[in-house]
Order: sequence, then structure tokens, then C-alpha cells
Amino acid sequence: MSIGTARPCPAFSKGFDCLEPVTYAVARRAAAQGFAWVGRYVENLTPDEQRWIHQAGLGIAPLTEAITGEPLSARLGEQIGAAMAQKLASLGCPPGVHLWADHESPHPGSDSVGYLNARAAASVAAGFQAGQYGGIPFDLSAAQLYELGANRYWRGGGAVPEPACGFCVLQLPPLDQVLFEGQRVDIDMVCEDFRGRLPVMWWP
Repeated sequence: MSIGTARPCPAFSKGFDCLEPVTYAVARRAAAQGFAWVGRYVENLTPDEQRWIHQAGLGIAPLTEAITGEPLSARLGEQIGAAMAQKLASLGCPPGVHLWADHESPHPGSDSVGYLNARAAASVAAGFQAGQYGGIPFDLSAAQLYELGANRYWRGGGAVPEPACGFCVLQLPPLDQVLFEGQRVDIDMVCEDFRGRLPVMWWP
């Protein structure tokens, strides 16, 4: 059973992404300070946190963590992608939301293209859209990035190559800020990509 709704995030909406869970107090403070959405990692997102974020009126951009401790492969991408999509669906996320795969600091010898395409295919098979987040160091060219199975791109901090369609989420400097009662975050801004497209997020 789905909770909330899937809809595009308006251009110039300010958000933040963080590894640590967001409390209701932090979500309310963020909303009061003009933030519209939160990028949260599916691996440790809970039903309580989802409810707190939505009760504060904020959207959720679901992210999945970068894998750095082992070589990447299409088989690993399929396994992790399916597991993360299943977890997100179990939390009640509606179909059509972008599920973002974080990619940075890949292990030497990785098949990053095969891995990320398998992640994207798993997201689409589960009813979500595939979004690609790129952080540094990044091992793909702009052309390789554009040819991935994702249909939206999020630029993490640093010089990530720009795909031909451009980015629709930009992480803003300075990175790793401490806000909202000690919450460590990166601040982001939504924009239209070169095709006029926006990211679809999970809203209350």
C-alpha cells in the first residue's frame, strides 16, 4: 500500500541530503527555514522517519549508498538494486518516484557501467524511475554517464562530468555542514535539466 504521492519537485526547491536519520524536530526546523525536501538513504530509512519528514511537510528523495568495498559488477548491481527497490516499496513509496543510486570512489577493477545499468533496471522493474547521483572521485566520462539507464542526474560535490541532458539536482558548497541541532548535511538545489525535466520525489 502506497503512502503519500509521487510528483515532480519544483525548480529552485532547496533540500538537503544526509546519511544519518532525520528526527521530527530536525524536519520541522528544516521546513521552517525554507527547505522543501530531504535526500535520505533507503538503507537506514524507517517508517517512523518517513512519517516525521512527511508530517513536517517535506518531500523525500530516496538515495542508496555507493558501494566502495568490492569490485562492482552487473550481478552485484542487480542484487543490490532489487533489494533497495523492495525496501523502498515496503516503506510505502509510490511508483514513479526517482530512486537515486549514489556512485563515487568505486573499487579498482569495477564494471561501473554494468553495475549502474543493472541498478537502474532493477529500479524500473519495481515501478520506480532510475536516478543517478555522481560524487567524487568519479570514474565515468560524460558520454558514459549519459548512456546509463538512469533518466535524471544529480551532481554531487566536486567536478563530476556533465551528461548531455544536464543535471536536475545540484549539491551546493560548502559540503558537510552542521545544521539543525547538529545534523550533518549537504545542501542541494533542484533545477530543470536541459530538457526541462525535474526529479520526481515522494511527498505527503
